[in-house]
Amino acid sequence: MDSETQQYATTDPTEEPPDLEPGLEPGPAWTGEPKPDHDGVLRVGRYPIIRKIGEGGMGVVYACYDEALDRRVAIKLLNSRVRSSSAQTRFEREAQGLARLSHPNVVQIYEIGAHQDALYLAMEYIDGQTLGAWLTEAERSWQAIIEILLGAGRGLAAAHAAGLIHRDFKPDNLMVGADGRVRVLDFGLVRGVSEAGSLDQTDDDALLDPESRGLLDQPVTRAGTILGTPAYMAPEQLQGRPSDAKTDQFALCAVAYEALFGIRPFPGNTTEAITAAMLSGQIAPGEDHRGVPRRVRAAIVHGLARDPDHRWASVDALLDQLRRALAGPRRRRAAVGVAAVLGAAIAGPWLLAEPAVPGPRCSLDDTALAGVWDEPRRASVRAAWSRGASDPAPTTAFVEASLDAWAEDWVRSQQHACQATWVEGRQSEAMLDKRTSCLDRQLRAFGAVTELFADADPELIARSPELLARLPDLHACASADLVELRYPPPENPERAAAIGRGFETLARARALADAGRLIDADASVDALAELGSDYPPLAIEIQALAGERLLWNGDRDRGLPAVLDAARAAEALHLDDQAASLRARVAIDAAGTWGRPELEQWLVADARAAVDRVGRANDPRRVDLHVAHGWLLDAHGEYEAALGEFQAAVATATTNGQTVRAELLRVNVARMLANLGRHDQAALEFEATRAAAAQHLGPGSLRLAEIELDLGLFAGQRGDFEDAHVHLDRARAIAVAAFGTDATRVTRIDLARGKLALTTGDLDRARGLYEDVLAAGVGPPEWRADAHEAIGVLEFYAGNYPASLAAYGEALALRSPILAADHPTLAILHSNIGESKAALGDHAGALAAYTQAIEAIERRLSADHFDLAFPLKGRGQSRLALGDAASAQADLERALSLHHATPGEPLEQADVEFSAARALAQQGDHAAARALAQQAHAHYGAFGQADRAAAINHWLIELHPAATGSHVQSSP
Repeated sequence: MDSETQQYATTDPTEEPPDLEPGLEPGPAWTGEPKPDHDGVLRVGRYPIIRKIGEGGMGVVYACYDEALDRRVAIKLLNSRVRSSSAQTRFEREAQGLARLSHPNVVQIYEIGAHQDALYLAMEYIDGQTLGAWLTEAERSWQAIIEILLGAGRGLAAAHAAGLIHRDFKPDNLMVGADGRVRVLDFGLVRGVSEAGSLDQTDDDALLDPESRGLLDQPVTRAGTILGTPAYMAPEQLQGRPSDAKTDQFALCAVAYEALFGIRPFPGNTTEAITAAMLSGQIAPGEDHRGVPRRVRAAIVHGLARDPDHRWASVDALLDQLRRALAGPRRRRAAVGVAAVLGAAIAGPWLLAEPAVPGPRCSLDDTALAGVWDEPRRASVRAAWSRGASDPAPTTAFVEASLDAWAEDWVRSQQHACQATWVEGRQSEAMLDKRTSCLDRQLRAFGAVTELFADADPELIARSPELLARLPDLHACASADLVELRYPPPENPERAAAIGRGFETLARARALADAGRLIDADASVDALAELGSDYPPLAIEIQALAGERLLWNGDRDRGLPAVLDAARAAEALHLDDQAASLRARVAIDAAGTWGRPELEQWLVADARAAVDRVGRANDPRRVDLHVAHGWLLDAHGEYEAALGEFQAAVATATTNGQTVRAELLRVNVARMLANLGRHDQAALEFEATRAAAAQHLGPGSLRLAEIELDLGLFAGQRGDFEDAHVHLDRARAIAVAAFGTDATRVTRIDLARGKLALTTGDLDRARGLYEDVLAAGVGPPEWRADAHEAIGVLEFYAGNYPASLAAYGEALALRSPILAADHPTLAILHSNIGESKAALGDHAGALAAYTQAIEAIERRLSADHFDLAFPLKGRGQSRLALGDAASAQADLERALSLHHATPGEPLEQADVEFSAARALAQQGDHAAARALAQQAHAHYGAFGQADRAAAINHWLIELHPAATGSHVQSSP
């Protein structure tokens, strides 16, 4: 495999048995090359091809470019000659298998599609090489190999946790990225798995979730057919017996044995020879030129047991053994330099002095993660999660895996920093001190988060994905180019220790604020202000934190300029990375909420420029800035552009390995799709996010309550009121279980329940819910504006038009400082104001309000957006009252067509029907007028509006003599 092909590895078809796909028949001649489009560009689907990077019997892999999201992707295109349904089933199985997984050590799938009669799979583009290529590129220590295998094992364990097994794990299906991250790929043989189920039975596969049986859960193996690569297959798989997660464990151990000892554990040139070697139980001895500890070999051999019951209980159990062996007998080292002055519990484990006893430099220190992420802290986190989560298992596993991964990366970063000086000789001792100091700050910030997690409550658990996403970026300490060089740590031990305590307090304050514990965060700010510092990087953070404190308490007018001043001070001292972080914080807080659109736009653009200036690959701040820009565009009613930003946030988080956060961020994509009227796409995104929240955070998490709330609002928007009630009831039950009935989150859900009651005509219930929201007095101004506007609608329905106008005025006063003048939300409010003015007889004023609303919606959304139905109805009614029946009919017919296209507001539709009937009657079309009036009568009656139905009856009685020339009622 050449170097370019190694950037994305596929199964080598020559390793598969000849009968892998019996029954395949060649189709017409196919060159394997897509045809150019009308622009002469070679594409697969919507993706322009950069180059071919691999080809096998089943198809071709291309490096392509995703123009929409500005990223490279790998496209796996199924050879069109492979026409059997089983081949396509395997290909689609790979897509579904990967779609179920969300883990940094598993290749990410983006989409499956068809191109020129061939299926394709769009996947994460990995700049790296296969395990085999990585092993031959340079001499690798046994420790380095185990580190790679630990990453692979985590990926397989994630698959097993999702109810899947791989069934074809081998060196070519393991990629080592240029970023050091390991990914497992090629899930073409993946299956659903249960502890006792067979993967190869056609009729009675045991599935984890029998209610969600999809293509992935249907058997792919035919009688007498073995799928996989024999050299790494377990005996039960070779013999066609049931397979489970221990089958993957065997393959992982076979790969590990070959990587460490240079020979496959059960060599043979045929399937029969390999099977015989396995059944004999004789493992090839191999050569140990790496000094592999006996404990490592024993752990791997244990996983190669012929009987699955004699292997490790799980891949996680195997990984635990390998991690323990990797730690080995640790020797203490004398601490000097930075490590000495920053304290043993936090100092890096790679100490800088000459060894006091024989042994390699850069050895581990027992105290490296003590008190930060060790067994006592892990136990405290589990206990807190058990108290704070209704179903702690999923979210605890997710949090522990994330913290484990960060801690392992931190240890590896310390090792790389040490080796760059003492082993590779490419870095000065002074630079090592700076990198170690940088990593020390990162570890202090990490410790602040683990300390919080050890005292978790439901609110913190709901915020855990964001807290984990904001763990310190270890890439900031990765090289001399990224470490702040101008201010090395002081040599004086007391000063250095004080600086360390300052950064620790800083990290704690921000973690507390991110968790919503503002009183505790304020106390940390006070402590930090008293401490003070003349060390410029810390002094600037103390200055910034004073401004951030104002932001926590909602004072943006003073807080944002204060943090910006700190950012400018950092730039003046050439502390560009600090400045970028501070500008990003300002942009994220201001976007869409400050009420100063032009300044908000500038803040986001400026923060992006600052982050780009730092030039760090896979910078997690870019995810936050995509989200911030999306919020800004959403607040301005620019939903299409906001959709693009939210999609970019998902893609960037995925690229950065923040796969769980990426899944949860899809809720923003769903909201924008709903705003744009793309309901089918929105439904898919909402359900995907809901499934991710349930999987990773548990069925009782507050994050799931938020998504249920969104689903309830979305169902109401579509007119599915029964489904809306179900989702909102679920959301409220979760929130009440966590906080009781008097809580901000419950108030927010009650606001949505009020809207649903109003929409379905349950007016008394709606009024009670909205009045409770106003009485609670919690939440942002937007909530109170929603409640005032809804009460205005209720007063209108009650015939109390002055009170209706007063309520709308309260809502307008709350919304105007926050939203752009032509924002669609303000447009609807102007429409409601017009309706109340019309009811009071001020039709000229009403026409002006309606027209303002219509023009804003057409400009910001589209000429056929459903939100136009309301102001079109109102303008038509006012024109009718002013005697312009023809213009009135045009507006009303346009409004009625929108209601037919998007059912969901039956009382509004009835109003339009009756008004259109009156317009038709004024123009002499009595038959059409009668038909529309009868439809309106039916709608009013169905929703208990007896008075309005009676008014239509009276009008219909008067209409009959009008047909012979008598009076026709025309008042609106």
